[in-house]
Amino acid sequence: MDSKLVFSDSPKGSLLVHFAFEGAVSHLKGPSYFTGKKLESAFMPEKSFLLVGLGKKEEFNIDYLRRAAAKAVKTASAAKMPIVHFALLDGHKENEMVAVAEGAVLANYSFDKYKTDAEQKMFRIKELSFPVAAKKFEESIRETLLVCQNVFIARDLVTENSDVVTPKMLEEVSRKISGKHIKVRVLNEKQLRRLGFNMLLGVARASEIPPRVIIFEYNGNPSSKDKVMFAGKGVCFDSGGLNIKVGESMKDMRMDMAGAATVIAIMKSASELKLKKNIVGIIGCVENLVDSKSFRPGDVIKSYSGKTVENLNTDAEGRLVLGDILAYGARKYNPNVIVEFSTLTGAILGTFGSHCAGMFSTSDSYSQKMFDAGMATYERVWRLPLFEEYKEETKGERSDLRSIGKTRYNGSIFGGAFLAEFVENIPFIHLDVAGTAMLEEPKDYMPKNGSGFGVRLAIEFLKRV
Repeated sequence: MDSKLVFSDSPKGSLLVHFAFEGAVSHLKGPSYFTGKKLESAFMPEKSFLLVGLGKKEEFNIDYLRRAAAKAVKTASAAKMPIVHFALLDGHKENEMVAVAEGAVLANYSFDKYKTDAEQKMFRIKELSFPVAAKKFEESIRETLLVCQNVFIARDLVTENSDVVTPKMLEEVSRKISGKHIKVRVLNEKQLRRLGFNMLLGVARASEIPPRVIIFEYNGNPSSKDKVMFAGKGVCFDSGGLNIKVGESMKDMRMDMAGAATVIAIMKSASELKLKKNIVGIIGCVENLVDSKSFRPGDVIKSYSGKTVENLNTDAEGRLVLGDILAYGARKYNPNVIVEFSTLTGAILGTFGSHCAGMFSTSDSYSQKMFDAGMATYERVWRLPLFEEYKEETKGERSDLRSIGKTRYNGSIFGGAFLAEFVENIPFIHLDVAGTAMLEEPKDYMPKNGSGFGVRLAIEFLKRV
């Protein structure tokens, strides 16, 4: 839901929000217990007044403002106050205004489509108000709000039922964003078979819904030949195939298309922002189900690239889908860099939990830009190695490549090394977002379930390349 943006010094009927550093609160006339410690808050409903602490000034992190703004929105929502006015800090810095807007809008979200009791649905804030002095930053704030609204698209797709978000539905969503600025092309099952997307087709074999590969083209700078390509894993439901998932591990597998959802939202954001970049997006959309037609572990498959892969576990299906679309995108578009998002391995959660995504890259310069973009947006990434020894582990015995390693160790690194075999020596970044794309518990401005992680990260990355 869009929140109206207002600039006013005396907003009526609003929750007035002040932020304060620790030890600098006396002028705010708040309760005696409020000291300004990080994210400490004091709500005075009788005055429609909220104080939120930012901690010690020398330890300040811009993300504290996002989190503080999120706390303000949640307070207003609980009190059913439709307007939030941010008084902000002295100086009215642009990056601070943007961070506040970001945290506020991202927190003003709830996936409550299936809640039948209106009282259980979140009360959304209708209006975000800033001081008149901040109006000079209106363009930046509005751009931020636009990207955040597209983050909601990714959140909705990841959180929605898997019988709703199918390969067919992802095609429909993708076609809706096509138009003057974005060209959308869809490769159907027949075309994929003719082109030789055999790994992707193998994964999709047991589903009644045919697979498709969806390609987006945005030419924001026709005078340049430079191109950035984003790729996303779109496994709309992953049962594990014949190597079926057991216990509780299958119930959240509607989220296995988070990479595809991220790419859709990135492309929509880039076009609406009119970024002066040429961007290609490509997503491979399938379901990995169980049937007499299921692809089988132990079989060797010839990929689109021509390399053969021994499929050693049907629950390692995402890398097969991605291998084909990465090779196709690299050959057809020859981009300057390829960035790929996927919920590829559970192993990455053992390394980073939900606070950081794993980054694997063949390029020092591009990976540094991605790291910096992550720190700026607080959608953080951390690079793990692709040493020569890891690449050697992907070599097959009956085939060119093997789909999983010989041991239960370094599973996330193996996945990155495997995907790097399909990018034609083009600079490559693989982001394993299995721990960040869907959250088991809400935190600050991110909800439980689909988080939308990666959309803001990618837009910031595009501004740096």
